[in-house]
Amino acid sequence: MNAASSIFQSSTFGFAGILPNGYTSAVMSGQAVAGVFAAVASLLSQVASSSVHGEQSPITDSAYGYFSLACVVLILCLASVFLLSKMPFVDHYLQQTSVQVLRQKQQKVVDASLQTRVIVRPSYLAIMRKVVWYAVSVYLVFTVTISLFPAVISQVVSSAPNPSHSSWTGVYYSTLVCFLMFNVADLTGRYITHWVQVGSGRRSLLLMTALRCLFIPAFLFCNVQVKGERGIPTYSHLPEYDIIPIFLVALFGISNGYLGSVAMVTAPQKVREDEKETASTIMAFFLSGGLFSGGVLSFLWTFLVNPS
Repeated sequence: MNAASSIFQSSTFGFAGILPNGYTSAVMSGQAVAGVFAAVASLLSQVASSSVHGEQSPITDSAYGYFSLACVVLILCLASVFLLSKMPFVDHYLQQTSVQVLRQKQQKVVDASLQTRVIVRPSYLAIMRKVVWYAVSVYLVFTVTISLFPAVISQVVSSAPNPSHSSWTGVYYSTLVCFLMFNVADLTGRYITHWVQVGSGRRSLLLMTALRCLFIPAFLFCNVQVKGERGIPTYSHLPEYDIIPIFLVALFGISNGYLGSVAMVTAPQKVREDEKETASTIMAFFLSGGLFSGGVLSFLWTFLVNPS
């Protein structure tokens, strides 16, 4: 499933790279909307399952409803992709890209015959050199994000004296703070790039993505639920105020959405028209690599919090 998701994601970014610049940003925003939609569905499912105590049927029904809704969304997405490929607007840019590639091939043949030399079509490596800074940036963004979200952030509990006595601090705290707030902040960060793209230079972008590594110790020293006697000592925690993890999650989500979108949108602008699809595919590959690396690191951070 993950392999199929990566292939679909890479193809989507490659497809968006052929279209005008705003469409790559639209794909990034669409992913964030899906995250918010999933978080809201999870919250509603949780409310439905907890509305009737001591019965298994509401829990089962809410689970069926949650995953049935996901299947419906996937079917709608598949139909949308099919209809998108048939639109005259999209067909225009697909034909335009094909014509440009054909003209370049013909020109290279003419140059080779006139100059008695062979001109090699730019390779993946040549395109990679043009977007390497942005590729590394998007890799770092999602490595840091997935290493903490949701493995570590979901273990942050309320600092209330008896969190289990309140629905906010006991039942819905993790769902609201970890999942819903992060996805809303992520969506906000991605939408900001429609109007402002401060720090889109390759070095400044890489610097800002590297600074996000500071979120790792910040979240590790929040009020994380420790299940054993070992783990990060209590005295090293940040002050136990709920506003601190809430602020960190909001900033974490906004920076993820903003920096990730800036990298994905700017990279295709640094190459020729016929290279944009390949550049977008390379960026999607590094994005997927960041997801994988972040998933591996999440085991390490979880072990540091709960080694037992």
